[in-house]
Amino acid sequence: MPQAGDTCRLAVGVFYEPPALENAITELCSGGFTARDICVAAKRQVLNRSLPSKNRLAERAFSLRRLGVQTDSEEYVATSRGLLTTLLDQSKSPNAAASAQASFWPDLCRRMANHMSKDGVVLLVSARDAALQNISSRILLRHSTQSVQTYEFTPTR
Repeated sequence: MPQAGDTCRLAVGVFYEPPALENAITELCSGGFTARDICVAAKRQVLNRSLPSKNRLAERAFSLRRLGVQTDSEEYVATSRGLLTTLLDQSKSPNAAASAQASFWPDLCRRMANHMSKDGVVLLVSARDAALQNISSRILLRHSTQSVQTYEFTPTR
């Protein structure tokens, strides 16, 4: 996972069908991406029924963390792996508050909340270089319901 000062590259796709999500995760894992590079976010009950049990991401036990999305009746969560930790740490960093990138995670959550509120699952993939980001974007494009978004930022200390 990117450290402070490293460039973090993300590809983000939205899924409404569990088989499409499973196919994307399987293809990502076959392409060399690990569970630390992948974060899946949705309403808790949607995520519980959408994560494929036979997939490498779900083979290992994982915990779910709450996201910074607030609603009256829904709990939004994400798989707690390296990518989510990096994003959450960035959003809470005191140095990030002075940066234009400080709003990255909350803004992304707000944009994706619309899809998650309609039972969509958001799949975020981290890549260590532009070539891998291109590969992850193409994989997500093949399987996702919506267009794929890409982001690049440098975590602050």
